[in-house]
Amino acid sequence: DLENKKNVTLIKFQKLKINYDNESTNKNKTINGINKISVLNSKLNTKYKFKNEKFTFESVNSKLNNNNIEYNGLLNLKPFDLNLKIDLEKIYLRDLLNVDSILFQLFKSGQLFNSNLSVNISLNSPGVLDHRLINDLKLKFNIKDERINFNNSSITINKIGAITLTKSKLTYKDFYLMFSGDFVFNIDDHDKFFYFFQTPKNNRKPIESINFSIDFDFQNNQLILNNVNINKIKLNLETKTIIDNFNLAKKSKKINLIELKNLINRIINSYHEG
Repeated sequence: DLENKKNVTLIKFQKLKINYDNESTNKNKTINGINKISVLNSKLNTKYKFKNEKFTFESVNSKLNNNNIEYNGLLNLKPFDLNLKIDLEKIYLRDLLNVDSILFQLFKSGQLFNSNLSVNISLNSPGVLDHRLINDLKLKFNIKDERINFNNSSITINKIGAITLTKSKLTYKDFYLMFSGDFVFNIDDHDKFFYFFQTPKNNRKPIESINFSIDFDFQNNQLILNNVNINKIKLNLETKTIIDNFNLAKKSKKINLIELKNLINRIINSYHEG
């Protein structure tokens, strides 16, 4: 519509069940519009505005695979700077941690380690469906000056406490991807903590927090536990030996829940004896 400077685009892929609908107006060097994308059980409706190389947007009654989703953000094109907030009604952790996902492939390609990129994404979901103990996820994803981190991300362990990632970095060099992170597990109810980990009663003394650091080698699928201390008490020799033996024994094998419980109880025992 040339008179009203209005543009409407509608594309339908019937066999793929994909609908694309975009309606916008261009007045006073400002584009306002609403974009609607429908794919099977997902409907992403986005209200947006573009002016002076800045693109602002927000969701309107959107769903992602029958999952309520709200999002809003600001994108600057020159230079590229994205701030995005996403609220999901429910989520599967396995989708986030899948090393074969598109996001992890981008990590491994090194394309996100770019000095021209600045990204700040916040993802919140109160419903984690594939882990019965986790009931709240807050994920922070940041790119700045070729550096990637997930600082201040956290998960809530139902009726026990919360684990926060206080400091982290994702490094890439010569096709080698490594994650390093410092965590703190703040425990609200140590009785429930001991019950879950089946800690022997003679070792059940109040625990306020557990700090630990890990490295994860994506190329070799190897988890390395660097440091553990309880109630901010300095690591003793016995605990260090337990950690070293764990790292030597595990190598590239994944740790299961029984092994995790045994490891935690050995560390707790060494902490009380220290």
